[in-house]
Amino acid sequence: FLSNSPIRQMQISIHNHHGKVLGFLSIAVPLKDTRRMLKYLRIVFLLALPFVLIVLYYFTLFTAQRSIQPVIELTAKAEKLTQKNLGERIPLPQYRDELYRLTVTLNELLDRLQEAIFREKQFTSDASHELRTPLSVLRGTLEIMLRKPRVPEYYEEKIKLGLSEVNRMGVLVDQLLYLARYENNDEPVCPEEIDPSVVVHETVTRLRPELERKNIVAEIHTKQATTVFTDRMMFGQIIENIVNNAIKFSDKDTTIKVEVNSLRGRSVISIADEGNGMSQEAVEHVFERFYRADKSRNSLVKGNGLGLAIVKRFADILDIEIHVESSPMKGTTFRIVLPENILRVSEEV
Repeated sequence: FLSNSPIRQMQISIHNHHGKVLGFLSIAVPLKDTRRMLKYLRIVFLLALPFVLIVLYYFTLFTAQRSIQPVIELTAKAEKLTQKNLGERIPLPQYRDELYRLTVTLNELLDRLQEAIFREKQFTSDASHELRTPLSVLRGTLEIMLRKPRVPEYYEEKIKLGLSEVNRMGVLVDQLLYLARYENNDEPVCPEEIDPSVVVHETVTRLRPELERKNIVAEIHTKQATTVFTDRMMFGQIIENIVNNAIKFSDKDTTIKVEVNSLRGRSVISIADEGNGMSQEAVEHVFERFYRADKSRNSLVKGNGLGLAIVKRFADILDIEIHVESSPMKGTTFRIVLPENILRVSEEV
């Protein structure tokens, strides 16, 4: 302290070039102004710091709320989605950040959920519609049989009709279960090396009674034998359903031509009939469940419209392309193109 005022003092020694001490240098700086400044700073911090903290708190709260506002809107929109408005989608955020990816994922999930619910509704509606007809026939037959005594021949005829409807319902249920089983690709695929021409011959042999009943000739032409790697059961079901469909919608004394060939490294199977054919509009819906082209003209043809739906499902699983060409009264041609997994190709007459 100097005159009761605080000072900061430093003293150093002064040497000559020989290292001898010549004297001392003392330097002093008053601390009055520095202490006054520190006092003012203390007062400023004590008064300003609470205000700064309050402002910082509300600013941070506002920023956080603004940042999570899209999440709040996303949650509110998702909570409003029900089965009635499942077709609506959550609006995408402006910026392509993590929230944008989350919204896209949720919309894709809603697409899959909507498709699954639609398939379930369609399955229930179609099944109830198709099962109602044979049940109505059975009910009407039984009611007529109970009204009054009949001759044994009458009962025998009606019992045969009832058994026919029961068999029809059995086939329908089996095909519906078939479609439901492979709807989500839950069933394993067992690929193996097969020859498409062999599968075609086996299918035609199996359907020989139906061909003979309508006096239909099945011509099989193998221009180039191919060996492919695919699921034998599914592929065989595809061929059988298409050939069976050709038999159903072909007139008597006609011909079904089956050709096995190879085109640009891919096995191609063509199945052409001389039946009633279809319009272009019918071709676009031919693989839909329970769809039957020109029901008035084909009302006497047995079937429930599930055979080609099974064909389409198996074709999608096996990555097989199926093209349909048809014209009214000129027949229909199904062209089956297998994927590029041919193992061996050999010429055959």
